[in-house]
Amino acid sequence: DPIWTYHNAIATQLLHNSMPKPVDIGAPLEETSRVWKAYDAFQIAKSQWKPYYTENGVSTSDERVKVSYYDAGDKIMAVVAGTEKGIESDVTVDFSAIGAKNLTDAFTGEKISDGNKYTAFVGGFEFKLVLADK
Repeated sequence: DPIWTYHNAIATQLLHNSMPKPVDIGAPLEETSRVWKAYDAFQIAKSQWKPYYTENGVSTSDERVKVSYYDAGDKIMAVVAGTEKGIESDVTVDFSAIGAKNLTDAFTGEKISDGNKYTAFVGGFEFKLVLADK
């Protein structure tokens, strides 16, 4: 396995409102397309960026897992990402301080939680896109 993958690069860049350039056709383009489809469906151009480094109100049970999000007023789309190699654990993400609830996976549409917290496995330099109502 490679030490650093395109998927790992996406995880770190999405936290900073950025996207790496695909380095090859095939899997990198497919993954980029998947992210952009989720972004387009959410309409991030009409939302406000709330990065993790501004004390945005979202907390996690592991300080190595960060959350940045787009706030569209009545809904959010959050990037939950592990920021260090070696994270291999279940992490609880708490959106209660910003009033977000009814959490779903932005890629699959699968309901994650009816409430404002969820616990999921997060690996090092891995990410999830989470949609929520406010």
